[in-house]
Amino acid sequence: MSPQLISRNGRVIASAMLMLIAFSFAGCGPAPEPVGVLSGSVTSGDELIGDCKVAIYNAVSKRSIAATVDSSGSYRMQDIPLGEYEVWVYPKATDSVEEIPDPRIPMKYRSGKTSGLEVSISSTDEVVYNIDLK
Repeated sequence: MSPQLISRNGRVIASAMLMLIAFSFAGCGPAPEPVGVLSGSVTSGDELIGDCKVAIYNAVSKRSIAATVDSSGSYRMQDIPLGEYEVWVYPKATDSVEEIPDPRIPMKYRSGKTSGLEVSISSTDEVVYNIDLK
């Protein structure tokens, strides 16, 4: 082989190696935040309460997440950062606490400050949290 061909092949190999090294570091950002799943049902005694919303709020991150409760009284939230959350339930038709009267949901449960409901998402496993509005 001629010296020019070896030199050119050496540059191609060196370039390929540099690209390989660069691509191997491309995905080395911070690890994704661990998240969990929250699911459950909403009842009042023996009665399933559907067509409303369940919301959670983390005071540290100041993040809230809400899910619609289906007609069978079930809800599910995904991608919840780990932490402690206040929980409340409110009528589906509005995000406001006071606008829509719904006798199934006592006013006490319409705010995380007054509901007395709390849940801990402490692992990536699904947490089942059933809410009884009695």
